[in-house]
Amino acid sequence: MRSKRFSLFILASTLGLGLDAYATEQMQSVAKEDTGTRTYQLKSTDQSGSVAFTAMGNPAFISIEGKGKGTSGELSVKNNIAKGVFKFKLTTLDTGIDTRNEHMKNKYLKTDEYPEATLEISNLELPKNYTPAAGLGGGKFVGKLTLKGVTRDITGTFESKGKNQGKEAIVAKFDIKLSDFGVEIPSFAGITVANNVDIAVDTTLEDVSAEAR
Repeated sequence: MRSKRFSLFILASTLGLGLDAYATEQMQSVAKEDTGTRTYQLKSTDQSGSVAFTAMGNPAFISIEGKGKGTSGELSVKNNIAKGVFKFKLTTLDTGIDTRNEHMKNKYLKTDEYPEATLEISNLELPKNYTPAAGLGGGKFVGKLTLKGVTRDITGTFESKGKNQGKEAIVAKFDIKLSDFGVEIPSFAGITVANNVDIAVDTTLEDVSAEAR
């Protein structure tokens, strides 16, 4: 009888250890998920969104505005840190006046030699326990902008405009000084553009990570 009870004790202990090990594994899995250690790839294409700029002119009551096709690139999220590289085709910029477009691209931006601008994001603030389903939310980012062959540090803000069918619309905003990138201050038809230019990037990010496929 004692041997039988001892066997039952061993069996119960073994099952208990097995359940404890399983529970520990599940808790570690949840903890890993919660700390954002999964990697997500969020991708955009130049067919979605736009890049717009606004610069005040002289006289001050005049503003110069332009818009081009959206960015193409990818944002990688790992350990709750987002990094990525996005490119924009400067040749798509349009100010609404053909002659001004020609001057802007040929004389000031030199798009024949530098057809693209590149935004490299080194850190983008994310909500705690981020997942694509929860969305990016809003916050600040830091990175580097390369324009006309010159790279400069930039800071900006971003905001989510909502999600639809696994895609999230994002608007990022930052400002630059043309002189920082070796761009001559544009002047056209008696209007001189200010050195400071506000930029707004409107794009849609889609989760293309392995878990989403």
